[in-house]
Amino acid sequence: MHLVIALMLWLNPLPPGVQPRFPAPVDLCATVDRDLVKRLVPDADTRLDGQYCVWTQRGAELTVREVTSDGDPWDRTSAQAHEEYRRRLIVDLRPDNSPDSEWINNKFREVTTTKARVVEGVGDEAHLLDHLSAGTKQVEFVKVLFRTGNLLVEVEYFASDRPVSAHRLRQGAVSVSRRMAAALDRMGPPEPTPTPAPGTYAEPPIACALLSPEQTEKLVDPEAYARTSHSATCTWEKPNTAWDPQLKLQFWAPRRGPAGDGIAQAKEMFAGWRDPESAALDIADEALAFYPGTPQIPGLPVVAFRKANLIGYVQARDPAKAEQAARWIVKALP
Repeated sequence: MHLVIALMLWLNPLPPGVQPRFPAPVDLCATVDRDLVKRLVPDADTRLDGQYCVWTQRGAELTVREVTSDGDPWDRTSAQAHEEYRRRLIVDLRPDNSPDSEWINNKFREVTTTKARVVEGVGDEAHLLDHLSAGTKQVEFVKVLFRTGNLLVEVEYFASDRPVSAHRLRQGAVSVSRRMAAALDRMGPPEPTPTPAPGTYAEPPIACALLSPEQTEKLVDPEAYARTSHSATCTWEKPNTAWDPQLKLQFWAPRRGPAGDGIAQAKEMFAGWRDPESAALDIADEALAFYPGTPQIPGLPVVAFRKANLIGYVQARDPAKAEQAARWIVKALP
């Protein structure tokens, strides 16, 4: 039965996108408001190549770039770009506090990064990062990452050699991003956004962001780190031990399928874990504790739970830690 449910959960219940919103290259530099650039970076030297745009003067710089991973953005759907955005958000929600060297305005500067903050009203989704001087702790530059359709765009604004407040830096980067996103909206027809049923989840949560650093310290060894290949999964493991994770989280949020609506579909999928050896727990709408594998070769202890149409799967070295992690996760869920 566990094998059957594992195969079911790998199936994607949502239909894939068939057409990118922007199926051909877009000149990003042409979408930037030039009057706004003049106010942010007066008398700037300009380098524009369509996908990478830089306006520079002494002590100030505005950079706009297209963000890509594998291949060109024109070959991916909005759903794929959304998943790439979530992967980057995972990293930005848990920044490394150690200083890093950044090439800013023709010189290297040691900076640290703050935790990502969501920015409303910019494209389909966006967040902002402050980069602080490692020495003075003042904001050196601000970065905004936003997605419109299948495009991911990064905007950076630097002006630390002039008396510009952190608020003005953020305002500048966000204003450039918002006007770019509005220009892109005018260029490509908007995509329909499916509305999830009331009380259900439109998609799984970002797995690596659900547990706080203080909570993970109580669940895994100090040298363990979070790793992910998909935003709905997260594994904590020691270096060179990918085959032996200390904690693993996986989430699914079915929305339609043979069982009907998302909640009914999730109930049917969840039922695959219920057998005489699983133990019921009072977590969310329903939860089970069990050992996967066989009686002769049991796997690591698991706690699986369902909240509406969301299914969570928590695996740990210790059954008590799996249960504790599940309770913390459910408490953190909206």
